[in-house]
Amino acid sequence: MIEKENKNLIAALHPYKEELDLDDEQRLDWLQDNVEGGFVNIKHLKLEFEEALSDSNFDWLNFAKSNSLLLSPSSYKNQEIANYVKSVLIDFLYPNEVLTKGQIYQLQTDVVTILKKYSKNDGWMFSYDLYDTLKENEQYRDLEYFNLWKLNFYNSDIERKPIEGKYQEIGYLRYKGSQA
Repeated sequence: MIEKENKNLIAALHPYKEELDLDDEQRLDWLQDNVEGGFVNIKHLKLEFEEALSDSNFDWLNFAKSNSLLLSPSSYKNQEIANYVKSVLIDFLYPNEVLTKGQIYQLQTDVVTILKKYSKNDGWMFSYDLYDTLKENEQYRDLEYFNLWKLNFYNSDIERKPIEGKYQEIGYLRYKGSQA
């Protein structure tokens, strides 16, 4: 059963439940408290996380439903849920693999360049299409999708439009100068 097999993964993701509506700092503090309090064993968490990610049959949808991770899990695809979990855990578990500020700045710049050229759909580009476009560039061949969450959607030239009912998915992005 999922519950027993992934108790560290479940406990680590608890502060990331969508219904809790916590900001990133609150979530990270809660996760750190769970580690320090012995509720999450980092070694076991890494093992559970890596096994789930490497198992092509892992049912992220069922995992999200049974652990109330998302408000509307049925509206997500299995890979979208896996990407959400990656987005909240990878930097915590593997701090040496985190993108540097310089790499994030370059990613931001390259995304703006792509979005400036995109004219379909009133300038709105689906985030997975943007990701595929980035991956065509040698520099981004190893880029993981979850890293797009590191883009600045607020004080920048990038505008974000989430998909209704899928708020933990990036959705659509466009260059702010594309507005009609």
